[in-house]
Amino acid sequence: MDMPVAYLQKDIQSYWAGYITFRKSTKALSLGFGLSPSQKSVVLYYVLQDYKNMKYKIQGLIAVICALSLCFFSCKKNPPDCSLQELYAMKQAVEHQLKMQSVQIMEQLAGFSKAVVSDRDFSMKLFVENNRQAPEVADFALRYMESMGFSILEITDSKNVLLSCAQFPASAGASIAGKAALINDNPVFIDDNVKGQKILTLQARTSFKILDSTLYCGGGYIISDSFIAGLSPCKGFKIVIKQDSLVMGAGADSAVSGITDSTVIINGLTYWATSINLPYSGQGAAPEILLINENAAVRNQQVLSSKDTQSRR
Repeated sequence: MDMPVAYLQKDIQSYWAGYITFRKSTKALSLGFGLSPSQKSVVLYYVLQDYKNMKYKIQGLIAVICALSLCFFSCKKNPPDCSLQELYAMKQAVEHQLKMQSVQIMEQLAGFSKAVVSDRDFSMKLFVENNRQAPEVADFALRYMESMGFSILEITDSKNVLLSCAQFPASAGASIAGKAALINDNPVFIDDNVKGQKILTLQARTSFKILDSTLYCGGGYIISDSFIAGLSPCKGFKIVIKQDSLVMGAGADSAVSGITDSTVIINGLTYWATSINLPYSGQGAAPEILLINENAAVRNQQVLSSKDTQSRR
């Protein structure tokens, strides 16, 4: 069996990068003499975030190694089942990637809310001058969205009225009460209206306080081809997200069936496949991930043809 070492190498590199960042952060804290207590608390916050990131990377690395090891030894004993065993190992890797995306969203929102709280111009314009249209308020999310890697970022007041909306600045002042009811501090997939288009997204929302006022920040990712490609464990495995009749991802224009007996039919060819249910909030059809082992098409077709021939006899 050709072991998918590319994904394992990517996870090891991710862990090592996290370790280096953690070491730099702890060094910055240890050398932070002369910093004010508030500055030290901010540095400590990011040290703890780096530690949590590294912890999740270690857990993910262990999970991937265990899954690939199990897959390798199972395939040595049962060569015909190799493709299916490899598929289930890759399913664990994709589930880990999804978990990391959710963790990253919550950590990014926590850091963003701290940036809002610490910005004096934002507080001055909003609470002292009561000027919600001021650029210091209305454009705040836009200044941060790209650097955070988000495609959606918003700030609302306690009544769910938009103060700042990065993906559609002109919507400031509009109510998003309906959307807010679907989202909490656990990232979920929702159908959002982005510039007049219904789009599947992964978002979360968290609250914070400035003085005695409660505000909310929310955001996350639009489910695009690049987002889906980032979940793919390695070459030879394709991921698509299917929501009712809508198919998203590479080859989304293909005819994709539902999964039956661990197989899926794409443009008349049968592949080994498995599904992953996604956390969804809304009234539409819940989306799911289809993880497809593209390496198995020819062998699988031969197996099915052989079974069909035997049944005719």
